[in-house]
Amino acid sequence: MVTGYLKIKGCRDADKLLERQSYCEDCPFRECIYELKPKEKGLIMNFQVIQGILGWVDAGIEPAQISKWYKGISVNQIKNWLKNREHVLAKLEKYAPCC
Repeated sequence: MVTGYLKIKGCRDADKLLERQSYCEDCPFRECIYELKPKEKGLIMNFQVIQGILGWVDAGIEPAQISKWYKGISVNQIKNWLKNREHVLAKLEKYAPCC
């Protein structure tokens, strides 16, 4: 790394994920989060929740029970992620944080 140059501060979303000041040079996202479509950004910002929910479903827990554990996540949202699981996982693989 070249010394003597200022780093470019990262975005609020990266700061939130890292729980510290982020910098574009070491961004946790695979691509700039602000260049994504709103639905893609929503998936990426919820990647930990989505992965957890899919894990519970794989363990045999019903979506209705899971939605009680995750405030703000409806049964319909869980069913939508399950219905589009392949697409959701592909987006997470492509864009989710790599840290």
